[in-house]
Amino acid sequence: MEKQQLNIHLQQLLSKHQLQHKRFLLAVSGGVDSMLLLDVFLNLRLDFKVAHANFQLRGEASDADEDLVKKICNRHHIELFTNRFDVQAYQQIGNYSVEMACRNLRYNWFEELLQREQLEVLVTAHHLNDQLETFFINLSRGSGIKGLGVMQPYQHAIFRPFLTLSRDQIEQLAQALDVEWREDETNLTNDYLRNYIRHEISPKLDELHPTFLSNFQKSVRHLQDDYQLILQQIESVKTQLFNTGNDEVIKINIAQLKALQPRKAYLHYLFKEYDFEAKAIEKLFDASTGAELSNSKFRLLRDRDFLLLAPKKQDFWKELTFHVSENPYYCANFIFQKSKNHPLYWDETLDADLIQSPLTLREIIPGDTFYPLGMTRKKKISKFLKDEKVSKFDKEKVKILVDAEGKVLWVATYRIDNRFKISENTNNFLNIKLC
Repeated sequence: MEKQQLNIHLQQLLSKHQLQHKRFLLAVSGGVDSMLLLDVFLNLRLDFKVAHANFQLRGEASDADEDLVKKICNRHHIELFTNRFDVQAYQQIGNYSVEMACRNLRYNWFEELLQREQLEVLVTAHHLNDQLETFFINLSRGSGIKGLGVMQPYQHAIFRPFLTLSRDQIEQLAQALDVEWREDETNLTNDYLRNYIRHEISPKLDELHPTFLSNFQKSVRHLQDDYQLILQQIESVKTQLFNTGNDEVIKINIAQLKALQPRKAYLHYLFKEYDFEAKAIEKLFDASTGAELSNSKFRLLRDRDFLLLAPKKQDFWKELTFHVSENPYYCANFIFQKSKNHPLYWDETLDADLIQSPLTLREIIPGDTFYPLGMTRKKKISKFLKDEKVSKFDKEKVKILVDAEGKVLWVATYRIDNRFKISENTNNFLNIKLC
C-alpha cells in the first residue's frame, strides 16, 4: 500500500461511517502506528487535536516519547494535551494489572477530553496484529462471539482506521513517508501476555500458514457479521416477548422464555443490557411470586406466570399533607377540589362533610386497613391488593389518602373507602382527578 492508497482507504472509511466532518481526538503514543496515523490526518487536513498519555514506566524513554509528540505537534501547530499518570498508585486502588491500569487511566482521560473540548470521535491506531493479539487474549478468557469478533473500525465513538493493516505494512508506510517515531523497548520483551502472543505465538502461526494473518482478518469479518445477525434475531424476539405497558414496566411471559433454544444464549443476549445473568434468571423461573433480582439500575420480578422488568427508581416523596378547598389543589399525580355540585368528569368523589382536614397522601404502612367500597367489614390493604392481583412493583407505587384522624379515604387508584362514599344526602363533594 502506498501513500495515495492509504489516504483513499481512510477517506473511504470516513465516508462509510459518515465521519468526514467530525472533530477528532487522536491518541498518539509516539510509536510507529500512532505517528503514521497523525501524519495521515495531517495530510487529509482533518479537524483534530492530539492526546498523549505518559505513564512514566520507562523513565527517560517515556519522556522522550512525549517530547517527540510535542515536537511534531508544535511543528504543525496542532493542539496537544498531555497527562502524566501514577500507574502504581492507581493499581493499588483496584488491584489492576499494569496493562489494565494504563488502559483505564488513558480511556477515562480521553473521555474527559472529548467532553471538555467538545470533540466527537476518539481515533486510535490499533492494527491487524492488535486484533489477533486481542482475539487470543479474549479466547483465553472464555469470551463469546462478540469478544472473538474483537474491535470494530467504528464503534461507540471510537474510530480505528488501521484495523486492516498489519504492523509490517504500517512500518513500511512510515519509512516510505519519512515518519519519525520511537520504539517502545517493552514491546520487545515477553513480560506481558500481549507481547508473548506477539513474539511467540504469531510467528509460529505465520510459519504454519503464510497467509494466516489475512485469513484471520476474513474470520474476524465473518464473526462480526454473525454477531450482527444474532443482534437482529434478539431484537426480533424482544419485540415479540417484551411487552411494555403505559408505565416503564416490561412484562415477559415465562413459558415463552423457557421455550427458547438454546435458552441460556437467548437469556444472555435478551437481558445483557439490563445486567442480569442467564443462570440467575433461570432460578427466578422456579421461584415463587415476589422473588426478585436487582442491580444498581434495574429490577426483575417474578409475578405469577410473568417476569416484570423495570428501571430502579427513587421515590422522591414519602408523604404529602395538604388542605383542599374550592380552588383545585395539585398533589403528585392528582388534583383535589371541593365543590357543591357532583361533577361527573372526576375520577373519584367522596363526601367532604364526613372527612376531617388536613388530608395526607402517604405510603402504605403494615397493618393499614380500610372498608373497600361495597363492603361493611374492614380489610387489610395488603390483603386487598393481593386479592386484586397487584404486582409487587405496583404495590410499591400505591399511595393512600387519609384524613386528620388517620382514617383511610382512598387506596389510590384502586378503591375508595365505603364509609366516605357519596349518597343522596351529600351536600359537599371532595373530587379527585388523575393527571
